[in-house]
Amino acid sequence: MRLFFLLALAGASLVFSGCERDDDDSPTAIVITPEDNLMIEPGDTLQLEASESANWSATAGIIDDNGMYIAPNEQGKFIVTAASKTDPQNQAERTVLVTYHAELFKAMRNGNYVIYFRHANATVGIDNFNSTIPEWWKSCDSTIARQLSTEGRQQATETGAAFKNIGLPFSKILSSEFCRCIQTAQRFDVNPELPIETSQALTYTVYGDENGRYQRTLDLINGLPAGNGVVLLAAHSFPTGSPGPALQMGDAAIYKQQPNGAEQVAIVTVGDWIALR
Repeated sequence: MRLFFLLALAGASLVFSGCERDDDDSPTAIVITPEDNLMIEPGDTLQLEASESANWSATAGIIDDNGMYIAPNEQGKFIVTAASKTDPQNQAERTVLVTYHAELFKAMRNGNYVIYFRHANATVGIDNFNSTIPEWWKSCDSTIARQLSTEGRQQATETGAAFKNIGLPFSKILSSEFCRCIQTAQRFDVNPELPIETSQALTYTVYGDENGRYQRTLDLINGLPAGNGVVLLAAHSFPTGSPGPALQMGDAAIYKQQPNGAEQVAIVTVGDWIALR
């Protein structure tokens, strides 16, 4: 009986030691550095490193055996993959955003910017300025006010996905009172904890002198507290003849908050946004 017990104990020890060796021999997951989502301009280069010898591939652009990535000459969201040479199933991926606004978007991650959007594509219905319905412009009925099209709803959703990929830290959302602007902001879906506030200063024509809306918008922007993330404004095209930039539906003017007043630093088109979705 004692001999049987010793043999059983020895067998168990071999089993456990075998398990321990299996655990010790399990592969370590390959890691790519830098580890964050990356942004570069079209045609630029980026050096990536893997934690072990790897075979590299990319969904667009060129990457060599040493991890040197050359971005394509187009904007977009692309994936770079490193696969272990000893275990091809051991892989890691890194997202690379290729955009003409790479340096701007990197700076925007630190806050102190305002994004002024013209609402997404809205070609359904017309604005009924002669309506007797109180506050008709707030209606989401296309027989009363112009509304987002199917294309516009998709534009706004894809732009919101781009915001998330870029990593913009939104701190406040303000919208015109028109339904098409509010729904644009809703479809951006930037942060469920941020309420969408409305502003008469951003609202098209119904609150007095339309020619003064540009200055009211600037006053609103300059009155925002600095150093508190990125503020998103969903509104309209600027009045004809005003100093405001010409924006197509879905385009945005980017303002940098400065001690002496906000400065317009860029226009980002709807195509620029949705390329990064």
